[in-house]
Amino acid sequence: MKILFAGGGTLGPVTPLLAVAEALRLPADRHGASDPDASFAWAGTARGPERALVEQAGIPFHAVPVARLTRYASAEWLVFPFKAAAALFAAWRLLRRERPDVVASAGGFTGVPFVLLARRFKIPSWIHQPDVRPVLSNRLCAGAASLITVAWPETAAAFPKDKTLVVGQPVRPSILRGDASAARARYGFSGARPVALVLGGGGGSAWINRAFEAGMERMRAVADVIHVTGRGKVTEGLRAAGPGYAAVELLLGRDLADALAAADVVVARAGMGTLAELSALRKPCVLVPLPRSPQEENARAVLRRGAAVAVEQARGGTALVAQVAALVGDKEKQRRLSERIGALFPGGAAERLAERVRALAGR
Repeated sequence: MKILFAGGGTLGPVTPLLAVAEALRLPADRHGASDPDASFAWAGTARGPERALVEQAGIPFHAVPVARLTRYASAEWLVFPFKAAAALFAAWRLLRRERPDVVASAGGFTGVPFVLLARRFKIPSWIHQPDVRPVLSNRLCAGAASLITVAWPETAAAFPKDKTLVVGQPVRPSILRGDASAARARYGFSGARPVALVLGGGGGSAWINRAFEAGMERMRAVADVIHVTGRGKVTEGLRAAGPGYAAVELLLGRDLADALAAADVVVARAGMGTLAELSALRKPCVLVPLPRSPQEENARAVLRRGAAVAVEQARGGTALVAQVAALVGDKEKQRRLSERIGALFPGGAAERLAERVRALAGR
């Protein structure tokens, strides 16, 4: 059984696919027998943040051209036909070479030519819609896909009823096995103070970085801080923060799992990969949705369920740091948020989706 995963550019379309890949490597039945023939290939972008994660997972990575169709008039419209032709040719060539049993995508334009051509080649395909608002790429693929899954019940109506399932959001099993004491030791924290983990999404967030660099002393007064800036974004001010404030460019694999395990409060964007991990780990959080993006609707869905605190960027970095410091000091509110965010999604989504993918492959 070979699965070709297609997704990249950001980590939003990547982490749910990696979660299912991990689950497919787990024992395939209750007697503990794994599938020795399961193998994967990955089609991603040349410059996105996904390559390191995919290769760390031991999956062969293929960089392919991407044709993005924007919702608004832009210069990309002029070159779109040429980029689309290049993307279709690259997808056709990779499908012919890899001959997968299933094609899988979780949104993003990287996956569109693969899903469309999979139908032409009579290869089953699965697409997953993580965000509350259906993305254009998944709408384009919906007719060709064999199976569609969605994370939120309110999203299901946007897709064909006969092949759409509400499954929640898959989480990598390895992210649930972090070691809090290893993270504290790694960053020189004593364990006597709460830990705040600051995440800015797969590429990092310059806005969040500036907010916490300016509010560093206020945060150090109440917590030890692990601040993930994004590649190349650790400024001199953050680098010189001193004990109790660790600024790192990127956390992958075990390092991220350990940091999440150690965190008492997490600051994050409202991408679905992060939201699913925070839900599975029941972590109280302050969300900072990326303006004018699907993250805003994701954050509203979480707030309707009383499962997080959210701060819009328009309120300013001082307001964000104040909210985080307040939550760090409020154990009762942390307890309530932990209960509610833990109830956002049903557990075991990655394992259930792995079984669906096996079924599509005829296994």
